[in-house]
Amino acid sequence: MSHPNPCIILLAWAVASAAYADPWTTDYEKAVEVAKEENKLLLLNFSGSDWCHWCMKLDEEVFSEKEFEKFAENTLVCVLLDSPRGIRRSSKRSADIASMKSRFQVRGFPTIILVDADEEEIGRLGYKPGGAEPYVERLREMMGPHMDLEAAENEIAAETSKYRTWTSKSGSTISAELVENSGGWIKLRKEDGAMLRIEVESLSKSDREFIGSR
Repeated sequence: MSHPNPCIILLAWAVASAAYADPWTTDYEKAVEVAKEENKLLLLNFSGSDWCHWCMKLDEEVFSEKEFEKFAENTLVCVLLDSPRGIRRSSKRSADIASMKSRFQVRGFPTIILVDADEEEIGRLGYKPGGAEPYVERLREMMGPHMDLEAAENEIAAETSKYRTWTSKSGSTISAELVENSGGWIKLRKEDGAMLRIEVESLSKSDREFIGSR
């Protein structure tokens, strides 16, 4: 009997898990603490990230999209409760996932469950076609009776307003927040957190005037 190459298995797991970065966590207990501290709801994603076709489509079409990420940022603590087949998990982790599946009566993947900070279920979803926009709208409808979404989204808008479009003399553009202006150079922070250092003289006239007014 041939045995799978462990390097291939680890690579497959890395690829399957790569999309589940921020804002996702795998620590449910910590997520509950954060939800209470920050007045957010929990989104539990019961997934089979490296083998479940509909789980992968849901990640690709919804969870990896900026529209979902921006909505989740100030409203949700997202928890990945994953049951992959391409990597061995510790016995404790396997038991924890099994316990969570039993607790929330999960019968298949993907199962997406909204939970309040008191760990009471609000509602659940699975895969739905159409992309991020209708999915976020359905989440908004489910969450509405349980939190002040308007206040949370106003906070998102205030955060977004810090960013402006910067244009170089050559015409290229980026959206970023001004962090520092010193010695003929500026530091900018892009929306993904990346930092840039740019010479003021390389910017368009309107941007140089904006810097001069700061």
